[in-house]
Amino acid sequence: MPVTMRKRVRAGESFPGHDSVLARLPRWYNRALLRARRISLVGLLLVLVVTLGFFLLYWNRFAGIRSGLGGYGGGSALLQGLRPYRDYFTAATPLYILTCGAALRIFGNAIAVTRAFGVFERLVIATLIYSWLSRFFAARHALVATIVTMIVSSGDISDPISSYNHETIMWAIGSGFAASFALDDGSSTRTAGVAAIASGFLAGLSFATKQTMGLGATVFIPAVVSLCLLRLAGIRKAATFLLCFVAGWGVSAGLLLLWLNSLHILREFFTDVFLKGPAAKGGSATVFLRRDLSLAHALWLAASLGLIGVPLLWKAFRRTGVAGWSPGPGSYRSIFEAGLLCAAAVATGAIASYAGVPIAPYLNIPHLDGLAKPAIFLDVFATLALLACYSFLWLRGTLSGREAQFFLLVTVSFVMAFMVSLSYPVFEAMLLPGLGFLTAAALDGLRGRRVALVYLACGSLLVAQTCLRLDRPFGFEGFDEPAVRTATAESQIPELRGLRLPPEIVEFIDGTARIVAEHTSANDTIFTYPEMGIFYAVTHRRFPTTSGSHNIDVVNDSFASEEAERLLAGRPAVLIYYRESEADLRSEEMLWRGGHRMGQRDIIAAMETLAAQYDLVRTFKLPPSDRLVSVYARR
Repeated sequence: MPVTMRKRVRAGESFPGHDSVLARLPRWYNRALLRARRISLVGLLLVLVVTLGFFLLYWNRFAGIRSGLGGYGGGSALLQGLRPYRDYFTAATPLYILTCGAALRIFGNAIAVTRAFGVFERLVIATLIYSWLSRFFAARHALVATIVTMIVSSGDISDPISSYNHETIMWAIGSGFAASFALDDGSSTRTAGVAAIASGFLAGLSFATKQTMGLGATVFIPAVVSLCLLRLAGIRKAATFLLCFVAGWGVSAGLLLLWLNSLHILREFFTDVFLKGPAAKGGSATVFLRRDLSLAHALWLAASLGLIGVPLLWKAFRRTGVAGWSPGPGSYRSIFEAGLLCAAAVATGAIASYAGVPIAPYLNIPHLDGLAKPAIFLDVFATLALLACYSFLWLRGTLSGREAQFFLLVTVSFVMAFMVSLSYPVFEAMLLPGLGFLTAAALDGLRGRRVALVYLACGSLLVAQTCLRLDRPFGFEGFDEPAVRTATAESQIPELRGLRLPPEIVEFIDGTARIVAEHTSANDTIFTYPEMGIFYAVTHRRFPTTSGSHNIDVVNDSFASEEAERLLAGRPAVLIYYRESEADLRSEEMLWRGGHRMGQRDIIAAMETLAAQYDLVRTFKLPPSDRLVSVYARR
């Protein structure tokens, strides 16, 4: 065995194929490797503790009035015997609904259950990212990179924690992580086959959760791994991986299709998921491109900073991908210091929020929109550049085994970012797992003061994102909920047990539920506009339309017009209505319809028609922006 390889193992370094090397080493060499593995395990525990601590700061401190229920509505409907696509419109594949329904069946029918399940999924994502990164980077750097990625990727105000975006990304990252073992130096064809089956099965689960990210994982992970194996190990191993991946994918996707067929909703499924749903996002590449360019123009400073970061960090990114690169031996002290740094940054952000320190105004720089947006643009630009670089090396035939591993990592990172951007062009979930890879590569590849600057940037991101998230735990389309420090009351509604909310929010939800109880029977319907699905859940009343959500990015124009007709014909017993300003409506039309009139205006007209015929029972003023929500009862 080469002397250099023995030295690397003795130092406790981790590298592709180290398990096969370990089997050929004397026992006294194994101790060093076991020590490195223990250090890596300690790092994972610290990652989970800090990540969990962050989510525990706010996970049950907001109601999610506007589009914040995640899968609770679909999961509870499933328990009531209602089926997606047949009984109501759904724009995504159904595994997320099934997992939420299972959680509610096991742990009880409450919104807090799906929230807690969402936190659990974030911990799984953190485990996958850290485990993947620690195979190639120093454990302390993988720790910092993972924590920063988990917290910043959760920084979008419309992230309800329980989210199909993050669930499908979780399966996709798992698919990429499993596939990476097939690229290890010295791995057998049998190992590649097992890794491919697991990777394909997880990619199928990603597709079953949300079609866009799932299709990205389904197409690009097997393509990149098979092409790399073709160069590195020959056609037999590459073909084995590809065929086994298809087999694994076929099992999970096949189970989904069999379930849909057993309910006789296969046709409705394809209509909702592949026709009606995509049409609400724009329906053509031109619309997507125009939307992306308009957001990039509006955030030109953030985009410029992200673009500038690529050449500044390029040397570090490329250095860590060179064959034989090693981060050097780790230590328990270094891993604890890194964990303490991250924990202190999160604690500082929490203290600042509870003390009412106004961090947000300092980050409200025109065309920047906080610190997370430059990181998103850096992620997209850097992973795209690295993807082009590794593709060129593959074409030239000089791609090393380590570079093949990085090829897979940047592929998963860029594809996930691109697919998430189809939902919204600049969205923090796009940072999974790309920001983790870029941060770990920068920390490993830089030296001297530059490493300190990266640590400073990471700490600043953690402080800012924690404080901002606690100041604005949830909001959608400007409909923000109050800061976590004001959440001191508890609702009497069973579905809200486990949540602590601001008193005004509790009064709004409980008061509206009382109005519904007083003015409806069990067979009556109610209707909320814009979407406030929480009231369907807590009042146990259905909507008179096909869909319970009529957001512009969910329901296309023709479908919205049809829903307006159904609303007028159905005459629900209670209306819960927030009147959006003309400026807000125009802004939505510019973003999603290129300035053209949206079909949701027909629903608004129908609401005004019904409101004129109903009695106004009560108007609620909601903090922090004093938005008015009116509740009407049918005469």
